[in-house]
Amino acid sequence: AGNIRLAVNDLFAASNGGEVRASSQAGQGGNIEITANRILLLGSSPIITSVVTGSGNAGNIDINPNPRGPTPLFFALSDSDILATAASGTGGEINIRFTPDVGAVFIAENFSP
Repeated sequence: AGNIRLAVNDLFAASNGGEVRASSQAGQGGNIEITANRILLLGSSPIITSVVTGSGNAGNIDINPNPRGPTPLFFALSDSDILATAASGTGGEINIRFTPDVGAVFIAENFSP
């Protein structure tokens, strides 16, 4: 799979099934990097890197605040998963890099690994 890199000055929002996905049937999974000051994931809007079959490893997911913006916010609500999975290989890393002064909310509903 290819890599996805999103750089947004202020707001990155996905809702009602919008998604960011780097998926591969076999081989290596793609990496996803999102840099934004405010990230809102609402209503089943996942960020996923995956390898569906084979022994390839999943890519990594990196979520970073925009250093030039105001106080960052990160919300993932209503089944908006952040996943790095592989069928037989190693799952990828998920790195969410926000400082302690960030308003962050994660709500897991009916979570199953």
